[in-house]
Amino acid sequence: MRTKYRDNMTEAELRAFMREIDALDAAYAAAAAHDAANTQPLPEEWEDEGEYWRRAGLDSRGRP
Repeated sequence: MRTKYRDNMTEAELRAFMREIDALDAAYAAAAAHDAANTQPLPEEWEDEGEYWRRAGLDSRGRP
């Protein structure tokens, strides 16, 4: 929803705003946990950036 805080918000608006903030906090925490649980280093042969682009079938600017 992307509610913006205002000084004159009603109680209902403040509760909705806080629910939105809590949902965002939960989403960020879940994303961080996912990233922490799924750390796999790239194979050594992918360390060369040019090789990375060639394997992806893209030029050096990321275009096909």
